[in-house]
Amino acid sequence: LSPEALLGTGRGLDHVMVAVRDLEAAETLFTETLGFRAGHAGQLKGLENLAIWFSDTTYLELLTVRDQELAMELIPSLPAFLERHEGAMGLGLAVSSAQAAADLLAARGFAITGPSEGSVSYAESEEPVVIGRYVVFREPVVPANDVFFFEYDTTMLADLAALYPERAPMRFTNHPNTALGLEAVWMAVRDLKAAADAYASVELPTVRRLDMPLLGAEAREIQAGLGTILLLQPSDEAGAVASFLAERGEGVMGVSIEVRDLDRVLWMIEFNTDLELVPYDGPFGQSLLIPGELARGIWIEFFKR
Repeated sequence: LSPEALLGTGRGLDHVMVAVRDLEAAETLFTETLGFRAGHAGQLKGLENLAIWFSDTTYLELLTVRDQELAMELIPSLPAFLERHEGAMGLGLAVSSAQAAADLLAARGFAITGPSEGSVSYAESEEPVVIGRYVVFREPVVPANDVFFFEYDTTMLADLAALYPERAPMRFTNHPNTALGLEAVWMAVRDLKAAADAYASVELPTVRRLDMPLLGAEAREIQAGLGTILLLQPSDEAGAVASFLAERGEGVMGVSIEVRDLDRVLWMIEFNTDLELVPYDGPFGQSLLIPGELARGIWIEFFKR
């Protein structure tokens, strides 16, 4: 097993699911306050969702429950998650073949489910359309079991973009805050070495070690195709990562998003909020940090290379 064998020609780091209680309020926050553009993605069974698409094809998916029984069939943990808190709860890694990824993981001895069909509908009266296939771990391998693998049917997605041009992702990638794409997803963990070993067991290797004093954490950067996963372990009991773990437990804490113009982000968010943002040298370049309490539970680091 190797990263190339697991992901194939898939880009790896693809999207993060962000669970929210009030989708309309979340849309207002992410668009009017944080400066993103959002579009209505295809409806998922039992859910309502919006997508924040980026020009590099990565995206954030805002989700809420529309029908609890149906939602539990698709994402069993979502209703209970939303009863306790909002925030990120899943990381999708894009693979070129879900079957090949499933075969490789099964051959390694991992308990998996799939490939299963992933389908969406664009109107209540329409039958769902299969847009890809996905694989999940049946038994936790990585902390919080928050990672899954998705193979897109690119032909079907192109057909849907032609049929519903008003919903085509490329219409929504020009963000007022100049966002370009997801560079990294942060995973808060209690045992950094054990978490890194778990990712290495599925051939997602550590590429560097980092100190992140602003979050009160030490980190390991895991290569995940064209993006990375930052594993964060508290180094300060009073720090943000320690607080997150105490409230939420292990799981997706935040994201690093590349922008074209960091000064514009600074101006927009300070104009729209009471925050006084201080730029800092982050792991990917000059950065600004938006705490989770301002962004429906997900921490956002904007950076410019």
